[in-house]
Amino acid sequence: MAIHLSQRAFAVVLSIMALSVAHAPPASAAGNARPVTRVVGVAEPTTGHGEADWELLVNARDADGIIWEVQVDWDDGGLTFADTFCVQGDKIGTPAHLRIPHSYATTGSHIVHTRAVSYDHCPNGRPVTEQVGPWTTTHIQIPR
Repeated sequence: MAIHLSQRAFAVVLSIMALSVAHAPPASAAGNARPVTRVVGVAEPTTGHGEADWELLVNARDADGIIWEVQVDWDDGGLTFADTFCVQGDKIGTPAHLRIPHSYATTGSHIVHTRAVSYDHCPNGRPVTEQVGPWTTTHIQIPR
């Protein structure tokens, strides 16, 4: 049985296939494990962050990598790239615990998205293999 597609239908199918390839997650060396994040809370800053009113408490881990960065989409137009620079350890699988500061213009409920970026080793002049984890969605409440 032959399937015939119009040029337009063929173009749509080709576009969908191209998008799925372009957004395919990178494979890791140890069976597709990717870095993950978990928001464990929101707290008032314990250190001087200037204008920051709140800190998002985030744990990140990659079983076969080293956490290099945690990204936060704050639900208010703000985006943070919190680099770890391997400070919390250069051994594969070492978890990273971050306090990421932010100021909200309004109180109330917000939906934040976090994801981690890991490397296969800490950079030392040689190329690294990067893995980007999926976005994790968390509802947080900013008190009045």
